Amino acid sequence: VDGNGESEVVTLWLAANEDKITISHLMDIFVKHNDTTKAKCIMADKDMVERDIIAEKVPSAALMICLFHTLRTFRREITVGKMNLNAAQRVTVLEIIAKLTYARDEDDYLKYYQQLKETQLTEVIDYFDTNWHGIKEQWVEGLKRESCHYLNSTNNRLECINQKIKSVVSKHSSVLNFFEDLMKCLDSLALERDHRAAMIFKKNPVNLLLEHECLSQYCDLLTPYAFSFVLKQFELSKQVKSTVRRDGDRQTVIIHSKGKTLNTSDCQCNCGFSTAMELPCRHIFSFRHHENLDIFEASLCAVRWTRDYYRSGHRVFVSSTPKLVDVNVSTVDKLPTKKVLSQHDKYRKVHLISQKLANLASYIPTREFPYA
Repeated sequence: VDGNGESEVVTLWLAANEDKITISHLMDIFVKHNDTTKAKCIMADKDMVERDIIAEKVPSAALMICLFHTLRTFRREITVGKMNLNAAQRVTVLEIIAKLTYARDEDDYLKYYQQLKETQLTEVIDYFDTNWHGIKEQWVEGLKRESCHYLNSTNNRLECINQKIKSVVSKHSSVLNFFEDLMKCLDSLALERDHRAAMIFKKNPVNLLLEHECLSQYCDLLTPYAFSFVLKQFELSKQVKSTVRRDGDRQTVIIHSKGKTLNTSDCQCNCGFSTAMELPCRHIFSFRHHENLDIFEASLCAVRWTRDYYRSGHRVFVSSTPKLVDVNVSTVDKLPTKKVLSQHDKYRKVHLISQKLANLASYIPTREFPYA
């Protein structure tokens, strides 16, 4: 995910098997050619083989489980047949687990976890404790925000690209045709992203409607994607109604907001948004306004969200970077897709050839026929 919220394809794996040896070998290649020490978060589904290898090869990254796959796995595993439940019990359990999934913090999670234990459904509780309770920070939405994941709760970005590839690549196509179609699709998606990146700097943003000068400064500093979050947090800061109690140092206060205690200063906050996005949150804005501090502070924003950083690293603006589109599609003759032959088609082809062989053999003289 780049500085403007675009999904960049870094690598593609084509694997016949997803066993431990294969994935481990592919991860070794990826780690060799990429600096994975800066990776902060990896979003995936609950594939234990894949997840164990990722944790081993990229120990610096926080592993997280896709929200969609989490809920789908619960629905598939907690069934009437597998867990010895009746229909009403299954509905009750799934409702509690949904609350666990969307829990805001540790206290919220423990409250719903206690409700699950009170159901006294032994098989469900054992399954949950064995597979999910120990890794709650990887799938509970509120606990995910304790890591920097840029508000990505699912791997829908990957699924979206996958759907577009499926719409272009023909089923049962040859290897050559498959790679041609695959690269055309990826090149097309890259061109669209490049166009949107170029438009950021070709079009001047209209700041006339921004009510504060500080917002104009953030707009000039950040990419449009990042600024949209800052603008929303600034608007929400007007609704922050919390009890502020100083904690010794003037620059640090304790804010009680929505039943949660937050340690907020003029440049830091431990709320989920600030941690996940590395951008100023509503609480920081509210604190700075309360202390009559300048609302604009460039250091509050991670460098990755700035226009200058985005421009310095994007391939559209870096002349030394080779263009992604190396093939002129109009000059490449698309080979016809080979039809997958049925058993009857194969029989007919072989039968015609065998008839010609038999016909040729019939012209051989009798004395040479036994040696044909």
